[in-house]
Amino acid sequence: ERLRKQEERLALSQNHTLDKQLAEPHCSFEDLNNENKSALQLEQQVKELQEKLGEECLEAASQQNQQLETQLSVMALPGERDGGGHLDSEEEEAPQPMPSIPEDL
Repeated sequence: ERLRKQEERLALSQNHTLDKQLAEPHCSFEDLNNENKSALQLEQQVKELQEKLGEECLEAASQQNQQLETQLSVMALPGERDGGGHLDSEEEEAPQPMPSIPEDL
């Protein structure tokens, strides 16, 4: 009687262990599946952030380019005074036409 009860307990214990082992791969598969979904979502978020960052960098570069072009166009205008109120060196001493001198002098 005692031996039979021990065999039943052992059988129940083995069945419980087998059930647990069979259930673990299912849980592991679900866990891996959930981790895979999370990884895919993170990859998508990283891709979206990289695209957004690229667009922002492109916009900032475009704005900086526009500012530089504006500065260049202001600097390139002839006849403009510089910030100190002086004429440009090319304009300081423009050659004056020589007055005609009579030949007998």
